[in-house]
Amino acid sequence: MSNFADLLNHLAEDCPPPSKILTAGELDGAIRAAVLGEPWNGPCTRPETSMWWDRLQGSISTLNAKRWEGDGPFLQQNEAEAIEVWTDAELSALHAAWFVAQSSEQKERINRAVLWHLEHLQPDNATNRPWAIHVFYLHGTPEAEHHAATLIHNVQASGGTTLAGLLLRDSAAAILAQSGTTPE
Repeated sequence: MSNFADLLNHLAEDCPPPSKILTAGELDGAIRAAVLGEPWNGPCTRPETSMWWDRLQGSISTLNAKRWEGDGPFLQQNEAEAIEVWTDAELSALHAAWFVAQSSEQKERINRAVLWHLEHLQPDNATNRPWAIHVFYLHGTPEAEHHAATLIHNVQASGGTTLAGLLLRDSAAAILAQSGTTPE
């Protein structure tokens, strides 16, 4: 996924923000289609994916500007959703947001979101999608590293999926880029 924008660029015509947004499950389909070079015509319905479109564009959209203010999660929890559904969406948004953050203020916002996650959410609330592993690992605290390790364990325990592999690869690339090393 090192060329995520290239892989998903053709999807922007089918699902441009802010009018349409993908669910985590639809994002799975979109990523699969992009990686396999196949067309994708899925519906777009969820707020977390607007964060991924920001990543695709390389900047924070006006739709997401308020998400970068304050502390805590990037997304509001819908009371009708199970904690696992919301956690999956929130971690997806955090995963994408890390790649968009450029300024020290934006990076500090990521830090505040991580601290909120560590205080309020358990990694076993997440699904077997390893969203934001790099965000927690690069935070550098033992608690954050444990959170990342638990998310990875959840993938291992479930047997993994193609999307999980792509997300782990994306996180690994982010960690390597942050460390200044290149994969062999």
